[in-house]
Amino acid sequence: MRIDQVKGQGGLTLALLGLGLPLIAALTGILFSAELLNLTALFRYPGLPAMVWQGLLVAVVVTVTATLVVMVSSFSISSKGLRSIIAIPNLAFTVGILWLITPTGWLWRLLPGIEVNLFDRQYLLTFIVILLLKEIPFLLFMSHRALQQIPHQKWLLIGQSQGHSKTKTWWLIVMPALLKRLRFPLMVVAVYSFSVIDIALLAAPNLPSTLAVQVFEWQLNFTPEARQLAYTGGLLLLVLSGALCLGVIAQEYLFRQWSRKRLASSVTAVERTTLKLLQGLRSLPLLTQILGLLALAALVAQSVSRGWFYPALLPADWTLQGWLQEWQYIWPGVINAFAIAAIVGLFSVLLVIVLLELRRKYQWRYLGLWVLLPLFIPQVLLVLSWQHAISYTGPVGYWIWVIWSHIPFSVAYAYLVLAPQEQAFDQRYLLVSRALGYSFWRSWWRVKRPLLAGPLYLSLALAMVISITQYVPTLILGGGRVATVTTDLMAASSGINTQLAAIYALMQWLLATGVLIGLTWQRGSSAGEQ
Repeated sequence: MRIDQVKGQGGLTLALLGLGLPLIAALTGILFSAELLNLTALFRYPGLPAMVWQGLLVAVVVTVTATLVVMVSSFSISSKGLRSIIAIPNLAFTVGILWLITPTGWLWRLLPGIEVNLFDRQYLLTFIVILLLKEIPFLLFMSHRALQQIPHQKWLLIGQSQGHSKTKTWWLIVMPALLKRLRFPLMVVAVYSFSVIDIALLAAPNLPSTLAVQVFEWQLNFTPEARQLAYTGGLLLLVLSGALCLGVIAQEYLFRQWSRKRLASSVTAVERTTLKLLQGLRSLPLLTQILGLLALAALVAQSVSRGWFYPALLPADWTLQGWLQEWQYIWPGVINAFAIAAIVGLFSVLLVIVLLELRRKYQWRYLGLWVLLPLFIPQVLLVLSWQHAISYTGPVGYWIWVIWSHIPFSVAYAYLVLAPQEQAFDQRYLLVSRALGYSFWRSWWRVKRPLLAGPLYLSLALAMVISITQYVPTLILGGGRVATVTTDLMAASSGINTQLAAIYALMQWLLATGVLIGLTWQRGSSAGEQ
């Protein structure tokens, strides 16, 4: 091995350790804590089986349904409107959707005479629907980027030339390859659906709550018994999340085996009927976009309403009084969220750029797995680990710890966006520039950066949006001293003042959308990706 390779791999290792060493140290400290030797208290806790069952059911239903939607919709749905849906903050989206689909919501007021009680607040079905509406656009967006990496159009032509229909070729040849490239995103969806906290606090059942929410509540309780339950509960979350990731691999394996068998034989009548029925899922992406627009309209209307009682379609009066009263309290949280997001976003994208260049130069095969690791671990366990680690630093540096806690998640999502485009980049452009006497990074800045401008700006925007939406790390590691628009929104949503919740939800939505539009508008994103 050459000396420069040793130095390069050493630099890459140092970069990775800088990102993950505090996490490893914290997890190691928890795993070897003597308190964890007693698991009896956790397994005897009232309602634990129901908590586990609810979380696993939600994760399986959301993951399988989203996978089926991707299978039937990836080829026909455009990705142009997906980024705006992905950028919608989770809490703001949840508040808006709840105002639409609950029994007294705006959607049923628009449809008089129809009473639907399936989507009440704190219902499991409501929780599943909201997660599906958020995860389907994300998976479709990732599937479009994955399709750019495989010659699917060529495969379709080859399949049709051999006598297969376009639909059969799509299902039996293209989909197995696509699912392989969606393995990590599907794992992210499964783990997120199982361990999400902010959406669950507003929409999931609370008697019993999900296991992730219960661990979060134990974490907020500083008694020794609650701390022990939080540690052991977090490890149970980790084990079950690993099982869900294995389930994603099993799903991919079963589909690949089925497709291989059907390539050598004809599709049965039952399978043909099932595939036709699945075509009905094509409407879900469009429904998601429509509901997103309706949720935004509902938040706008609710934020300027007065005396809006069921079953009135419109409020008794329109007023800006709520905005005028809250204006001075909203801006500090918005400014804090934007400042943190700007720092986190810039650092995350720069780190991803360096890691990708080092990976290409020194053939680091497992970089993606390491960078995406925070998305495969329940966030509440990560925060518990970080809190355990920084407890030795004393009550200082809350802002630093909040910023640091956002970085792993922003880095992971920036990597998901940028890595496929960087991998497909033709390095001969850089070789020509280097041959003309430019240094590597000057060549990168003058040649590669403009050609990847679209993905770079998009990854920066997504990294900032991810930072804006972080609730649990900001609340716990900030010690309640770092207020952002997200923590303010959760506090407002826990009360009965729906107008106040709508105002903060709308501000969070506008901040995230403003970041996305400001960074990607007229940046030539599509051309840059190509």
